[in-house]
Amino acid sequence: MLNLNRFSSASATILAFGLTAGVVAPIALNAPASAQTQAPANTQTTFNDLNGYWAAPFIQSLAARNIITGYPNGQYRPNQPVQRAEFAAMLQKAFDRNQVRQLTGTGFVDVANNYWATSAIQEAYETGFMAGFPGSRFYPNRGVTKAEAIVALANGLGLTPNQTAATTLSNYYTDDDAIPSYAVGPIAAATEANIVVNYPNVNTLAPSRVLTRGEAAALIHQALVNQGVLQPIANAQAANYIVGNTTNATGNQVPGNTLQNTAPDATNQNITPNNTNQNITPNNTNQNLTPNNTNQNLTPNNTNQNLTPNNPNQTIAPNNANPNLTPNSPNQTITPNNPNNPNENIGPNNPNNPNQNIAPNNTNQNINQPGSPNAQ
Repeated sequence: MLNLNRFSSASATILAFGLTAGVVAPIALNAPASAQTQAPANTQTTFNDLNGYWAAPFIQSLAARNIITGYPNGQYRPNQPVQRAEFAAMLQKAFDRNQVRQLTGTGFVDVANNYWATSAIQEAYETGFMAGFPGSRFYPNRGVTKAEAIVALANGLGLTPNQTAATTLSNYYTDDDAIPSYAVGPIAAATEANIVVNYPNVNTLAPSRVLTRGEAAALIHQALVNQGVLQPIANAQAANYIVGNTTNATGNQVPGNTLQNTAPDATNQNITPNNTNQNITPNNTNQNLTPNNTNQNLTPNNTNQNLTPNNPNQTIAPNNANPNLTPNSPNQTITPNNPNNPNENIGPNNPNNPNQNIAPNNTNQNINQPGSPNAQ
């Protein structure tokens, strides 16, 4: 953490989260913040108002490390809005980052030297997490929006999107058109890093809504997971609200997977890294999708289906047991309802035999001769 004594100045052109001066609506304050209500300071790790609360696992994980605190009456107040000063204090406790800039001169004009969060605000600024507004203001009592909080985490951790930001956002959020322009890149980067948590609908970001204490805990927890400080959340229900989350049988998140879906009542399903749009449907056991395969689909009621590497658009139809598709043979099809056709094989490396079919109720049919188009 930084060793902070007092503020030095921000230039009058400091902008918050990349906003231009024309976008920021100044909020007049009569005096510098000095007597605002302090953030909670109780150090308990369990709270009496979290029973059944969706973010309880995130909150308890951070409370156990004294990153967040509750109130003297034993409450956490998870639905209470988070002010900018309080969010700065949370960031100060959660992250130990190097200084990337200096707040010079007299600092923010609306934050007094004796304000309870002065050091946290200065550190949040100097480590690159948070910024101020035109006129050297910080607005410590203003609610922090969800977009601002995610941008702060992405900026402070130096995250950048690996894919086109607009594409990432449209893939994950139904309200991506509501994301402010300054937040598009940082939110896309945080999404790819599995930092974003949305409740109750994982596909609804609500970027302009003021962040709650429960949501703040979830976002900070995921940022610490991304940095390798914390383990992924083990609670499966809470993990459902992590955007882009993919978990294995032990509840561990698998990084680098996009839009992968594991349906209900499916056991021991494995989706390997760097695979896009892989789908495993209900009631399938021990289904495996191998690396670097795109748009592989396994249909219902199929057991032990395997798709081999580097084969796009492979399809295994319903009620076929143990069919195998061999490498480098695109567009292979095994037809449905062939219970007497186990272990049907279509031979490898037959580029001139697209769309080979094995018809119903025929046993041990093999098409292995290259150069024989449309063989049946």
